[in-house]
Amino acid sequence: MNAIKLYGQQTSAFEYIKMMLNRFAKRANLDLHIEEVMSTEILIKENITSVPAIGLDNNEILYYHSNENINEFVKNAYKKIFVPENFGEIKHFLVPIDFSEASLNAADYALSLAKDLSGIVTLMHCYVPHVSDAPIPDTTDMMDKQRDLFDSIVEVFEAEYKVKDLNAPIINAKFEIGFPGETIIKEANKMNAIVVMGNTGSGNMAKKLFGSVSTKVIADSQQPTLIIPPDVIYEGFNEIAYAMDDLRVDSKVVEDVIKLVQTSYARINLVHIDDKESYNNDFELSKLYKVNYPKSLISIQHVKNSDVTDGLNDFVSKNEIDLLIMTHVKRGILDSIFKSSQSRKVAITSTTPVLILHSTIK
Repeated sequence: MNAIKLYGQQTSAFEYIKMMLNRFAKRANLDLHIEEVMSTEILIKENITSVPAIGLDNNEILYYHSNENINEFVKNAYKKIFVPENFGEIKHFLVPIDFSEASLNAADYALSLAKDLSGIVTLMHCYVPHVSDAPIPDTTDMMDKQRDLFDSIVEVFEAEYKVKDLNAPIINAKFEIGFPGETIIKEANKMNAIVVMGNTGSGNMAKKLFGSVSTKVIADSQQPTLIIPPDVIYEGFNEIAYAMDDLRVDSKVVEDVIKLVQTSYARINLVHIDDKESYNNDFELSKLYKVNYPKSLISIQHVKNSDVTDGLNDFVSKNEIDLLIMTHVKRGILDSIFKSSQSRKVAITSTTPVLILHSTIK
C-alpha cells in the first residue's frame, strides 16, 4: 500500500493533483491511500509552508507552486511515490544507452511506443571501469564526463518528448557502474521491464561488444527484449507477426502479445515456418487469440521453407510487418536461430523490430 498526505484546501489545483494521482494508481493497478489534510492547525504543526503539497511516507514534502507546470509536478510526484521497481501493470521500458546512434534511436523508438501505451521509460548508462596495467587518466574524471554526457542526453529527450505534457511518457534515468550484460539483466528483472536495444554500437569494438551484450540479454534475461534496427522509427503497429513453434509455449504468451498491441488493434499474423505442407496447431492457437481479440484481426499463415530464418524474413518483407514477435525457450524456435552466425546476424541486423519473449517448457 502506497500512502501519502495531500495538504491544502479544495482548490482546483488540489483536486486536479488528487485526481491525477488516483488515475495513475488505478491504471497501474496499485493501491494508493491519500489522506487529505486541510486543518490549519495540522499544517502549522507539520511545518507545511505552502499548499497544495504532498507528504511522502519518508517525510519528504513536495510543494506545488503556481508558477510551475502542474503536469510536470504530478509526473515528478509519480516517480517519488511509485518507485521504478513498482510501477504496477504500467508498461515499463528499459533502454541501455551506450552513446551510439543505434542506442539513441532505440531510446527514441521506446519513448514513442511508451507514449502510445501510456508507459514509462528508464534510460540507463552502464559505466565499465577501466581494467589495465597501463597508466590511464583519472577514472573518476572519466566517469564524471560520461555521467555528464548521459545527463545531457536525458535532458534532450525530456525536452523533445515534452515532459511537461501529461500524455508524454515518464522518463527515469539511471547511471550504473558494472558490466552491461549483467547490469541490464539485473535492472530489467527488478523493474519488470521490456529491454529495448539498438543492434549496433559505435565503432568496431563497440559493435562487437553490443552484439555480445544483446545476445546475453536475450539468452539470460527473464524479461522481453525488443531489438531495434538502425534508423527504424516507431509509427504505430498495423501488422504484427508472431512466429509459432510449439503450442505449449505459444499459448503461454497470448496475453502478453495482446496487451502490447490492443491499443492499436493491429492485425496479428500467426506464422509457422517449416518444410511440411501444413501445421496442426495453428487453429488451436488462433482460438486462444480470438477469445480476447477481434477475430477479423487474427490471421493464420503457413510458410513452406526449410530455413526458418529465410522464411520469416521473406514473410516480414512481403507483408510489411511492423513488429516480429518470437518466443525464446529451450528447444524453441530461437534455438536454431541463435546457434548459427548467419541466423544471429539476421536477428540482430533485422530491418524490422524483433520482440523476444521468454517462456519455459516443463
